[in-house]
Amino acid sequence: MSTKSGRADGRSAPAPPSAARSRTAKPAARRMPRARVSDSEDSDHDDHHAIESDEDDDEDRMSVDAGSDDEDGSSEAPSDSDADDDDDEEGPSFAELAEQRERMGKKAFTEMMQGQRDKAAGKSGRSKRSNKNAPMEMSSKRPVSRKRQVVDVAAPKRRDPRFDNLSGKLNEDLFKKSYSFIDEYKERELVELKQTLAKTKDRDESTRLIQTIQAIENRRRAERERELQQKIKREWRKSEVEKIKQGKKPFFLKKSEERRLQLISKFKTKSDKELEKMAEKKRKRDAGKDRKFMPRRRAGAGGD
Repeated sequence: MSTKSGRADGRSAPAPPSAARSRTAKPAARRMPRARVSDSEDSDHDDHHAIESDEDDDEDRMSVDAGSDDEDGSSEAPSDSDADDDDDEEGPSFAELAEQRERMGKKAFTEMMQGQRDKAAGKSGRSKRSNKNAPMEMSSKRPVSRKRQVVDVAAPKRRDPRFDNLSGKLNEDLFKKSYSFIDEYKERELVELKQTLAKTKDRDESTRLIQTIQAIENRRRAERERELQQKIKREWRKSEVEKIKQGKKPFFLKKSEERRLQLISKFKTKSDKELEKMAEKKRKRDAGKDRKFMPRRRAGAGGD
């Protein structure tokens, strides 16, 4: 009976406070099932476990205190080094740089700053080429792709030969003489279009042919006017050169004078019938303008 009561008392005895704290601090390891032992061995094992838990609790408190001391020391100790690093990162002020530039000279100062930039670029791992045409430096530790451009070729610049100085200056007289056969083709085309228009019976086709014929005639008329204008300028320039040789001052042709000369030359080339038609058209045009500005008579006004 005494042994049973002693076993019951030993198992029901409360654990020391240190053992309770150790159990709350870290979870207890899962015990493997063991064989049944005697009462004395159980009591000795419980006492030994309580002593070990007290030692573990003391070690935990010491480690926590040491960690707090380390954290306090780390927050206070590197204050000087952090300040030095901040000073190094800030670098010299603008006034100091300006003073150093005046002392060293512009060229030497620029070379020094460029060297510092190159050094910083080298630290960051970026490769720098000596010039834009030099090949890019790559790391030999990386495999090179088969699809690569070994030599960088500049993109070709497209140019229009009509506006390029390499093609020379346009000589309109020579151009007209060299390609005079094109005018013959245009005349032949115009005759064929008029013959096709006379034979066709389709309204849409006839409308298209009429528009094409009008476009060709308008272009021919514009070309004739441009040729007449160039002819007038050439004759005027020739007459001015003769006057300058005689000692007279040069006179530059104005737009109004150029238009007047164009009308005179146009009338000279016209026949009498064409001049009469032009005069009749001008008279009708002027009469229409005068009629537009005349007051209209009101209906039923004046006792009529």
